[in-house]
Parts: sequence; structure tokens; C-alpha cells
Amino acid sequence: MSSFYAILRSHYLLCYLLVLCCSLPRAFAQKSVYFPYFDLVNVERDYGLQSSSSQLLKAYIEDHHEFQVLLPNNNNEYYEKEDLTASFKYADERGADFVLSGAIVELGDRYVISLGLYDIRFGKQVWHDMLKGNVREDLDPLLSRLGRSFNTPTKARDDATLEEVTNYESEVVETVQKTMGHYFGV
Repeated sequence: MSSFYAILRSHYLLCYLLVLCCSLPRAFAQKSVYFPYFDLVNVERDYGLQSSSSQLLKAYIEDHHEFQVLLPNNNNEYYEKEDLTASFKYADERGADFVLSGAIVELGDRYVISLGLYDIRFGKQVWHDMLKGNVREDLDPLLSRLGRSFNTPTKARDDATLEEVTNYESEVVETVQKTMGHYFGV
């Protein structure tokens, strides 16, 4: 009878280890977000801007958070904005937990960047943030701030880094211009 219990215990232990090994990767799996590129509004249909800004935001999000951002494969063409229902379907097919919707709107010499995160299980928005910038050169710092604030209670507009960066860059440019003007007598 004791050999029967020994066999039973070894099978029980084997089953326990098998269940643990199968469930462990799921417990530590990254959450994934499907991001069907930025929608460009009042901006030239520029694949370079659309793709590079989307890739840059992806890098900032993955750098600061436990998320994997999935971008569509579109063969270097301008990506037409798909509706949210299609994004939910595509995200579900790719095993994503969320859909990130984003737009870059150009108003004169200003950009407004807006992001919304949707949980595909419930179809509801769980996070939103937006920023404004003056020129195209501000695009990188704006995306960096949005990447840091992604899916957090902190809003990107409350981050003082952009003003500090752009003021510093402006001061450096003015100093260089003055120095060059003095050196060349301009």
C-alpha cells in the first residue's frame, strides 16, 4: 500500500509542476497594445511622419512600461485610419489586450497630439492624454512625454520637461547665433 501512495504522490507532484510550468509564462506575460499608426489631420499624407512618429511613440512606451506595442504591417504606404471596431478585431486576432488610438492634428504652426487607450474586453476607453506643441521640432519631446505618461494617472501636460527642453534649446541657439555673429562680424 505504501508504494501505491508513493506513486500517487509522485504523479501529484508531476501534475503540480506541469500546471505551474504552463501557467508561469502567462503570469509574467507583457500586456500588448495594438496601435494602428497615428491619424494625421491637416498634415500632408506623409508616410515618413506617420511611421516615424508611431515608431518613436512605440519605443517610448516600451521603454517606460511593461507593454509591447504592435504596429500594423503596411509596406511603407500611408496608413488610412481604421475605425475602432476594426482595430478591436485586429487586436484580438493578434492577441493584444488593448487598442491605442492616436491623432496628430496640425493647426497652423502648432501640433495637437491626442492618444486614447481602449480595453478590448469591454470596448471602453481606459486612458486618454493630449499635448500641444509649437513646431515640428517639438514632436519628439511631445511623444516622449506621452510615452512616459502612458496608462498612468499623470497627464503629460503636467510634465515640465518640454518647456525646460525647448527653453534650453532656444537659449543654446541664441547663444550660438550671437557667438557666430560676433565671430564673423555679422
